[in-house]
Amino acid sequence: MNKSRCLECANCCGYEIPTTLHDVHRLAAQLGVAPERVFCEYIGDTISASTALLKLRKTPLGTCVFLSQGNRCSVHGAHPRVCSLYFCKQPEAVRSHRSSRCHGSSRALEHYEHSIAAEVTRVYIATVGAQWNEDQFHRAIKKIREAAVPEGDRKVRVARNCDGSQFGLSYDCSQCDDRGTHADETPVTLLDIDRISSFLKMPVRQFFEDKIERSHSRATGTLMFKRPRHCIFFDAQEHCTILPVQPMHCRFTCCPKMDLSEDLRSRLYLGSGSLVEQYEHQVALSITRNYVERCQTTYNQQAYDELLGECRRLSTDDAAFQVFQADIAPYRYRTAPAMRAPQRT
Repeated sequence: MNKSRCLECANCCGYEIPTTLHDVHRLAAQLGVAPERVFCEYIGDTISASTALLKLRKTPLGTCVFLSQGNRCSVHGAHPRVCSLYFCKQPEAVRSHRSSRCHGSSRALEHYEHSIAAEVTRVYIATVGAQWNEDQFHRAIKKIREAAVPEGDRKVRVARNCDGSQFGLSYDCSQCDDRGTHADETPVTLLDIDRISSFLKMPVRQFFEDKIERSHSRATGTLMFKRPRHCIFFDAQEHCTILPVQPMHCRFTCCPKMDLSEDLRSRLYLGSGSLVEQYEHQVALSITRNYVERCQTTYNQQAYDELLGECRRLSTDDAAFQVFQADIAPYRYRTAPAMRAPQRT
């Protein structure tokens, strides 16, 4: 959202602000004080009923203790992770989220870190309650760091389970002996093709002829890349040569070697990426299926231009995006439930 509008509002700073031990650690570093001081001065005595985490104290006006004059955050950059992950639903903020294409892989890492920090914090609370304990605190921070810091070619996925519980998983592709060979197919959409062909500076007609399989994807009903043994863009050094613009399916799909139920795979898929990226991808999947119905897997410039334009038009439909946001909510990792801000006097 426009910064000036955000400063005019600040309603989210009146919500309950669930806080993890890792948040306490980061706040202490930002303020240049010991974690014990942050814990004792700024953490409330009660547990968050909505998340079973710690929570920040409030001022007598019911706002965050770190909200300063002019509705500015005095610890911006080190504020609790729920603050940076909060998705404002004000109409202008939704448009801003949708136009920026932000919160991709970096947001996934933040979600994963938060999922680890939240679970470790709950164990801490079960052990000592909402009280400071130096030994338990430092043990917890060490555990969070060991589990949450990605190394190698580690991928992270976060989602919500069918019972509403939130979970995350991580795996390191660099440790796989059969990297790039396990997937049966690589589905692609018209938006993927437009993005990748532009990246390669290749005419779309040639891209269809050289890169697109003559049969459509059995899994998605869309187009798909040729796979002699592995994806056509996977080189001899086991690297993706189009990594910056890889198909959204590759970004969202978790490792096929992992022993997961189809329901969990679906939830992890829909829980990946930002809301904007996931919405645009679902639109593109639907439109690409229409293309396949009309043209099979061959290039038809008129149909391609028409349906690519339709993808872009629907991707900017704010009303449809709001409906999608509500529909996908049961699959998405959520840092905290929406709570009404208290009235300020």
